Amino acid sequence: MILSRGKTVAALVAMTLGLAGCVTLLPKVHPAQLYRFGRGEAEAPAAGPGRGVTLAGPTRFPMAVGGDRILTTRGLSAAYLAGAHWVAPASVLFDEAAVRAFAQAQPPAAPAPGLNLSLTVRSFEARYPGPGDVADGSPPTAMVVVEADLRRDGSEALVGSRVFESRRAASANRVGPIVAAFDAATSDVLAQMEAWRPAEAVSPPPH
Repeated sequence: MILSRGKTVAALVAMTLGLAGCVTLLPKVHPAQLYRFGRGEAEAPAAGPGRGVTLAGPTRFPMAVGGDRILTTRGLSAAYLAGAHWVAPASVLFDEAAVRAFAQAQPPAAPAPGLNLSLTVRSFEARYPGPGDVADGSPPTAMVVVEADLRRDGSEALVGSRVFESRRAASANRVGPIVAAFDAATSDVLAQMEAWRPAEAVSPPPH
C-alpha cells in the first residue's frame, strides 16, 4: 500500500504522540534528603577551655567524611547512605557547632588567656556491629573521635593535648535516627572539650 504525503505525515505525528505518552527522554531523579547535626544544646560547664579560648582555624577532617555524604562502616567495608546528604559539608557543620558551643561557654567579659585550640577529626562515621550485610536491620552507632591540641597564642609548644570520643547508638536502622545519633555524639564531644582544662593552661605562661 502506498500512502500519500499527507497521510504519511499524519501517521508519523500519530506515532510520535503515542510514544510520548509512554516514554520520557529525561530520567526520573529523586531529590536527596538533606540533614544537619550540631544543633543540640550542650550544657556549659562552670570552667573550661571554652572560656577565652580561640578555635585556631577550620577543623581538619578526613577526606572520606569531610563532605556532605554520610559514611557508614562495618568491619573493613564502607558505604555512604543512599539518598541522604548533610545540608553542608560535615566539616562546615562541625565548625559551626564548635563555634556556638564555645561562645555559649564564654561570658562576654571573660579575660582572654591567649590560648588557641586546634581540632582534628579522627573518626566521623556510623559503625555497624560485626560482619555481614549492612541492610540486615541492626542499627549502627555514630562514632565521633576528635583530637584537640591547645597552644598559647604565638607559640607552637603544646600546653595540652587530648582525644575526645563519643559513641551514640541509633534507635533504628533508618536515616533519621542515624542523623540524631550523629547530633548527640557531636554535642557530647563538644561538651567534653568545654569541660576540659589541662593544668598547663591554667598556669601563667613562663616569662
